[in-house]
Amino acid sequence: MNVTFHAVMKYVSEIWREMPKREYTFESAKKKIEELYEKSIPEPMSAGLIKRIIDNQFEDCSYFKYRDWRLVVSNDTIVTVEKDSFKDTTLGYMKKKNLGKRR
Repeated sequence: MNVTFHAVMKYVSEIWREMPKREYTFESAKKKIEELYEKSIPEPMSAGLIKRIIDNQFEDCSYFKYRDWRLVVSNDTIVTVEKDSFKDTTLGYMKKKNLGKRR
């Protein structure tokens, strides 16, 4: 799987927010993205995915998720990596939240 320079830079900037003292080389970040992709699954429909598709102007891409990471793949290339900012509004979250009995 190819990984774009943009995807590596995006990944490093996302990680930097969480661990600002950690340093990455291009190759180590690329390897980490490839590991995320190997662990990921096709992303189920969610509010975050719908927003991402609209923001991407309905480009033909595949979306994969691993935990709160979203990987956008086009033509066998990971074009970007991002944190899902809508992770708390996915259908799975809503189902867990609304499991209580009706009154």
